[in-house]
Amino acid sequence: MSLDPLRSVFKAFLDAHHDVEICVAESSRGELFTNLSYRRLDAVIATGEPATETGDGMLLSNEDIFLAVPSDHDLAAHDRLDWNDVREATFLLSLRDPTAEIHDFMLRRVSHLGQTIHVQRHGVG
Repeated sequence: MSLDPLRSVFKAFLDAHHDVEICVAESSRGELFTNLSYRRLDAVIATGEPATETGDGMLLSNEDIFLAVPSDHDLAAHDRLDWNDVREATFLLSLRDPTAEIHDFMLRRVSHLGQTIHVQRHGVG
């Protein structure tokens, strides 16, 4: 929560509502949205598009995606990249949630008919 805009949202809310205590919980996306549906949580901040079937979701912001490469990598010379520029890259994803949402998002952006993305999963994140 160290980067905007999420930090700004929390700060603005706390500044306006001194009497409200915020309790932050981390869990799988499915469990968070189940708890939201049963009103055990007041809000969920998650990656991906909100589910429309429950009517409980609302897209608040879109975040940039950052690419980390060694300084001598060909892509490091670019200020901005297009998804086509990284189509052949291997992506490192966490074994934990929200891996499925991130994987599906990248798949939609990078893959073409008959192609897929290259992913390695690691127990970090």
